[in-house]
Amino acid sequence: MSNPPTDSTADSLAQYSRSLHAYTLGLWTESRRQADQGTQDAAPPVRTTAQKPEDAPTQLESVAQTEAMSSSPADQNK
Repeated sequence: MSNPPTDSTADSLAQYSRSLHAYTLGLWTESRRQADQGTQDAAPPVRTTAQKPEDAPTQLESVAQTEAMSSSPADQNK
């Protein structure tokens, strides 16, 4: 049978666990910072609803196009 851990063994294990946690947290934080910075550098600017391109259809044109596409040829022959 194995011997129960001593206080010094438990303290050493707890210290190692805290150190490992701090180290991996630092690595994770740095990788997230780099990933966030990379996406901000590569991402195109976000377009707001107020910035409509000139060639985009208006809402009424979009509705008309949708209705025209959804009607069947049989409906158009009536």
